[in-house]
Amino acid sequence: MKYLIAIAFVGILGALGLAGIFMLRDGRDGKPKSSKMMRALALRVALSVLLFTCILVSYWLGWIQPTGVGRGAWLARGNVFGPQKNTRGRRCC
Repeated sequence: MKYLIAIAFVGILGALGLAGIFMLRDGRDGKPKSSKMMRALALRVALSVLLFTCILVSYWLGWIQPTGVGRGAWLARGNVFGPQKNTRGRRCC
Protein backbone atom coordinates (compact mmCIF):
# COMPACT_ATOMS: atom_id res chain seq x y z
CA MET A 1 0.00 0.00 0.00
CA LYS A 2 2.87 2.38 0.81
CA TYR A 3 4.32 1.88 -2.66
CA LEU A 4 0.96 2.52 -4.34
CA ILE A 5 0.57 5.80 -2.45
CA ALA A 6 4.14 6.85 -3.25
CA ILE A 7 3.69 6.06 -6.95
CA ALA A 8 0.40 7.97 -7.00
CA PHE A 9 2.03 11.04 -5.41
CA VAL A 10 4.86 10.93 -7.94
CA GLY A 11 2.29 10.67 -10.75
CA ILE A 12 0.29 13.61 -9.37
CA LEU A 13 3.39 15.78 -9.07
CA GLY A 14 4.56 14.70 -12.53
CA ALA A 15 1.23 15.65 -14.10
CA LEU A 16 1.34 19.01 -12.32
CA GLY A 17 4.87 19.61 -13.58
CA LEU A 18 3.87 18.70 -17.13
CA ALA A 19 0.95 21.11 -16.95
CA GLY A 20 3.33 23.87 -15.90
CA ILE A 21 5.70 23.07 -18.76
CA PHE A 22 2.85 23.02 -21.27
CA MET A 23 1.55 26.32 -19.91
CA LEU A 24 4.92 27.98 -20.45
CA ARG A 25 5.66 26.48 -23.87
CA ASP A 26 2.30 26.44 -25.67
CA GLY A 27 1.31 29.42 -27.79
CA ARG A 28 4.82 30.71 -28.45
CA ASP A 29 6.01 32.01 -31.80
CA GLY A 30 2.51 32.48 -33.18
CA LYS A 31 1.58 28.82 -32.77
CA PRO A 32 -1.95 28.10 -31.56
CA LYS A 33 -2.35 26.89 -28.00
CA SER A 34 -2.97 23.18 -27.58
CA SER A 35 -5.04 21.40 -24.94
CA LYS A 36 -2.04 19.59 -23.44
CA MET A 37 -2.13 21.64 -20.25
CA MET A 38 -5.83 20.94 -19.74
CA ARG A 39 -5.28 17.21 -20.25
CA ALA A 40 -2.36 17.17 -17.79
CA LEU A 41 -4.44 18.94 -15.14
CA ALA A 42 -7.36 16.59 -15.75
CA LEU A 43 -4.98 13.66 -15.30
CA ARG A 44 -3.77 15.16 -12.02
CA VAL A 45 -7.32 15.51 -10.74
CA ALA A 46 -8.16 11.96 -11.82
CA LEU A 47 -5.07 10.57 -10.06
CA SER A 48 -5.91 12.52 -6.90
CA VAL A 49 -9.48 11.21 -6.84
CA LEU A 50 -8.25 7.67 -7.52
CA LEU A 51 -5.70 7.92 -4.68
CA PHE A 52 -8.33 9.22 -2.25
CA THR A 53 -10.74 6.45 -3.27
CA CYS A 54 -8.07 3.77 -2.86
CA ILE A 55 -7.15 5.04 0.61
CA LEU A 56 -10.81 5.21 1.65
CA VAL A 57 -11.60 1.69 0.38
CA SER A 58 -8.43 0.33 2.00
CA TYR A 59 -9.50 1.82 5.33
CA TRP A 60 -13.00 0.35 5.03
CA LEU A 61 -11.59 -3.09 4.20
CA GLY A 62 -9.17 -2.94 7.13
CA TRP A 63 -6.01 -3.01 5.02
CA ILE A 64 -4.74 0.20 6.63
CA GLN A 65 -5.23 1.48 10.17
CA PRO A 66 -5.06 5.01 11.56
CA THR A 67 -1.92 5.55 13.64
CA GLY A 68 -2.60 8.83 15.41
CA VAL A 69 0.67 10.34 14.22
CA GLY A 70 1.55 13.51 16.08
CA ARG A 71 -0.70 12.86 19.06
CA GLY A 72 0.16 9.26 19.91
CA ALA A 73 2.94 10.04 22.39
CA TRP A 74 0.85 12.59 24.26
CA LEU A 75 -2.13 10.27 24.39
CA ALA A 76 0.04 7.48 25.78
CA ARG A 77 1.02 9.78 28.66
CA GLY A 78 -2.58 10.81 29.23
CA ASN A 79 -2.02 14.38 28.01
CA VAL A 80 -4.67 14.88 25.32
CA PHE A 81 -4.18 18.62 24.74
CA GLY A 82 -0.45 18.66 24.01
CA PRO A 83 2.40 20.01 26.11
CA GLN A 84 1.32 22.10 29.08
CA LYS A 85 3.17 25.00 30.68
CA ASN A 86 4.00 24.78 34.35
CA THR A 87 3.91 27.71 36.76
CA ARG A 88 7.51 28.75 36.01
CA GLY A 89 6.86 29.13 32.27
CA ARG A 90 8.93 26.12 31.20
CA ARG A 91 7.40 23.28 29.29
CA CYS A 92 6.62 20.08 31.03
CA CYS A 93 5.26 16.70 29.99
